[in-house]
Amino acid sequence: FQGLRYLLVDGSFQSCAFRETMESCFGYVHVLPEYAEENASALLIGLGAGSLAREMEFEDAVEIDPMVFRAAHDYFGYPGTAIFEDGRAYLRQTQKKYDTIVMDAFSGYNPAAHLYTKEFFALAKSRMNPGGRLIINTVGTDKGEIQSDIYSTLKTEYANVAVLKLKNRFPNYIFIASESPIEGNFTTLPPGEIITDDYNTVEFKAARISIEWRDLNHGWIGEHII
Repeated sequence: FQGLRYLLVDGSFQSCAFRETMESCFGYVHVLPEYAEENASALLIGLGAGSLAREMEFEDAVEIDPMVFRAAHDYFGYPGTAIFEDGRAYLRQTQKKYDTIVMDAFSGYNPAAHLYTKEFFALAKSRMNPGGRLIINTVGTDKGEIQSDIYSTLKTEYANVAVLKLKNRFPNYIFIASESPIEGNFTTLPPGEIITDDYNTVEFKAARISIEWRDLNHGWIGEHII
């Protein structure tokens, strides 16, 4: 694959790295750490191949799938450890607090829907030190329909929410949420629906993106591999 190494989960690209350096070939990996607090205690939810952990230091990394951790260790040179747990379950159980919580969690082609609700965002806020930041990587369309819902939901729990859009075939939208001011040049999103544990349409609204992403993966890699 032209000097690249990919991590696929359920046939979906989760990570991509240059073979020689193991640096990520996904642009958001290099941009996201710029918005984390400096010299901060940080938690990563969703290890993947460990790409983000190469760009910034995390006190803890939570990964639900031990096989993903094994792939990160054996094939992507990830030297660290991981807590094998669902990100939401971990935050419920721990009493630790962090300056930065980074979320880069997907379930195959789909976003991890239970990590985008008002209740989850409140839980994450309760596990952050004063002035801490919640940073979330998402994938969407140019219109950002799901992202409007995420933005409006974050606004119910955090005083300041900023959105950075990185243009790709399927754009990355990076959310930064905090009680403290956030500086930078950001995109704007129209209001959306509030996502709750009782009313969660994330997977439904992501279905079209998931299908297009799956078809792209199948066409690129081939059915015989996936």
